[in-house]
Amino acid sequence: MRQSRLVSLLAVISLVVLLAASGTALCEDIPVKQPKIEATPASFNFGEVKEGEKPAVKYTLKNTGNADLIIYEAKPSCGCTVANLSSKKLAPGATATLEAVYNSHNASGAIHKTINVSSNDPKTPNISLGITGTVKAEPAPDIMLDAFNAVNLKLAPGKAETRAIRVSNPGQLDLSITEITASQGITARIADVYVEAGKTVKPSLVIKPGETRVLDITIIPNTTGGNFQEVLTIRSNSKRRSSVSFVANGVVGG
Repeated sequence: MRQSRLVSLLAVISLVVLLAASGTALCEDIPVKQPKIEATPASFNFGEVKEGEKPAVKYTLKNTGNADLIIYEAKPSCGCTVANLSSKKLAPGATATLEAVYNSHNASGAIHKTINVSSNDPKTPNISLGITGTVKAEPAPDIMLDAFNAVNLKLAPGKAETRAIRVSNPGQLDLSITEITASQGITARIADVYVEAGKTVKPSLVIKPGETRVLDITIIPNTTGGNFQEVLTIRSNSKRRSSVSFVANGVVGG
């Protein structure tokens, strides 16, 4: 009798273990439903274009998972690119088209931009799609300053601060400085051109390609105390940067 009970107990235990193992196996065999994003191509090269042209690029986004894919955003890395997505919700196996247009205005040389795509793919919530190519710019003048600001200056009342700024022409044609404007607390001299505080001058100043001129700036804040900001603005025939500014800020008597 006792032996019969023992056999029955062992049979029950074996059955429980078998059922538990079967349940575990069944659970392991059930795939977890989740979306998966794939993009083709990962990067698009538009070749060579002339400056000002707007090449279009196209990507295919596919949901290779087994649950709905939700695309939250397709955000270009700069304002020079506009992206449009045909659909933001993709069923398993479905595709969407991502079209983008790159504006090459004021660009030159090798280009590398990106479009960042975010989705509910748990393994790859963010992917980056590349846009590459070359922009051939027409010969033009350009202007560059070796410093664009002087910040957090601390000056005693009536005291001045000076800066020597290098103004260069990295372009291929003559750069013509057409106007220089100074705020009330800043003066400037470049070559034989002098700009008084609070004045605007229209010089006949030409900087050849590859040449550099020194712009001597004197900052005399138009205040006896407190915060200040002074600005010197230079306008030219540069297509890329028709206006550049040097900004000085800080505090007087602080």
